Amino acid sequence: MTQDLDLRFKGNFEPEIALMFNQISYDFRSQFNEIVSTLSRSHIDNIDWWVEGPASRNTFASPLFHNLSCLLLVERLIENEIFHFTRVLVDSRALQIILIQLFKIFNIKDCRLIYVRKKLSKKIKSKLALPFLIFQKSIQLLISRLSGKINIKDIKDRQLILVDTFMLQEYTDNDRWYGEFWSHLSTDTKANTYFIPTIVDTPLTKMHKVYKDLRSNDRNFIIKEDFLNFKNIFKTASHFWNIRKMKIEPLIFLNCDISHLVKEELLNNTDKFSVLESLLNFDFVRNLRNQNIEVDLSIDWFEGQVFDKSWSYAFHSFYPKTTIVGYRASHSFSAYLCSFPIPIEHEAKCLPDEIAIQGEGSRKALTEFFPKLGVRIMPSFKSTFVWDFNYKYNSKKNMALITLPISIGMSIEMIKKIHSVKVFLKFDYTNNPFRIKPHPTHNIRLIKEMVRKIDLDIQVTEEKSFSAALNDTAVLLTDASSTCLEALACGIPVIIIPSTVGLSYNPLPDSVPSKIYCNAKTIDDIVLALNFFLHRDILMFEELNKIGQKIRNDFFEPITQKGMNQFLNNNIK
Repeated sequence: MTQDLDLRFKGNFEPEIALMFNQISYDFRSQFNEIVSTLSRSHIDNIDWWVEGPASRNTFASPLFHNLSCLLLVERLIENEIFHFTRVLVDSRALQIILIQLFKIFNIKDCRLIYVRKKLSKKIKSKLALPFLIFQKSIQLLISRLSGKINIKDIKDRQLILVDTFMLQEYTDNDRWYGEFWSHLSTDTKANTYFIPTIVDTPLTKMHKVYKDLRSNDRNFIIKEDFLNFKNIFKTASHFWNIRKMKIEPLIFLNCDISHLVKEELLNNTDKFSVLESLLNFDFVRNLRNQNIEVDLSIDWFEGQVFDKSWSYAFHSFYPKTTIVGYRASHSFSAYLCSFPIPIEHEAKCLPDEIAIQGEGSRKALTEFFPKLGVRIMPSFKSTFVWDFNYKYNSKKNMALITLPISIGMSIEMIKKIHSVKVFLKFDYTNNPFRIKPHPTHNIRLIKEMVRKIDLDIQVTEEKSFSAALNDTAVLLTDASSTCLEALACGIPVIIIPSTVGLSYNPLPDSVPSKIYCNAKTIDDIVLALNFFLHRDILMFEELNKIGQKIRNDFFEPITQKGMNQFLNNNIK
């Protein structure tokens, strides 16, 4: 019987292999950071390097961490004499070559290494991605011009606070990213505060309305495209030529040279949108400086992605006296490495001067790999509802809310597991406790169609407010979502359903007591946890509520004037 080990970037592991893989990858994080630091040393002043996958450490988009963890997994399986696979599937030629060398070292003969080629349609799409994105960005620039243009005099001779953010067509009047931040600014501070949006997941047909809404908004916006030109856009193509010429020095890992793995990723980056937008970030800040616009404080929506690296790099380059603050709005996942800064990024000027977190409880994790990192505490602008949430005991409250993660693949996997649970527990329309809340970036119509296709018969709510969706919820089911910690802070227990596709993104800090959540790896685990939490009594309710209060105090700073002043402090340079 053929037994496969799927090492592809989005491949599926058997549950026991997934458990081993995630433990190996967790233990490997520090060593991986050292590998990236070594690779980065010879490119430390090169923006072309810092906006690419290997340097980003973005484990959602870059396969480097996954591939190296796979090599360690194979080594562990062989050393423990439990490597019983007849086929190993890979989607990387460079990884295949390294595995051939490893198999020779360990004398593995009865296993086929299979390189799974991309479908022709994907190859064509990949080849056309760059010209398409440049064309699309050019049309977007033209649309922005047709929607109006900023009067430079309105922002000159003022000490501006610039706030990096993202924008979706549904959120022009509702700040999904900074929550209550704007409403708590003084009138004088508002006058000098401008949001700088990167528009994402919005079709060109909707762009004109988005730009019009932003230009006439109650909040102040500076449209990046007002400070960009067609030359800036076309120039981004030169980056990909520079990457082809970039030399990667040999680097030995498990007695094999992994430099070809790095070069392969550089030449086959599938996230060209992020690269292009990051390069335009750099040009935007430079063009702003050339217009003699003064910036007193720069706030970066911080996840450590290439967007953030280019934002900080640009402000350090063109506004060396301006304070840069990273806004980290939630406690991050341990496997999401880019959100945990490392010293080489500070040396390269790709980090903010300080990073603001919304609770003291997140400090230890944030500084794990860089203890000298500058940190400040800010109010939890996005999660103010946790302080006002009045969760009362009701034995009839039996709604199980499912918040889907941003990844469509992980969301599909979760929906299928819920379907299995529903069948196992024999839920029908009369007693079905489930309700699905899609991620804000999801197309709700498509999620509803996915649910319909597998005959799940579960309501997909269009409620945008997470706090409103929580009101009649007894338990939350999720994975890789900031809603997890917010629910716990309200005293609502959580069932985490970890993905078996690649890395698992556990959203909980180590300090959270196990009484209030369950890490459910199998269908049986989910069933047991559901029965346990849905039928809790008043004593357990009160115990979980106390745990929730502790989580709230540790990870969610209330909004105060002192907290506002700390966040907006610009006197650190």
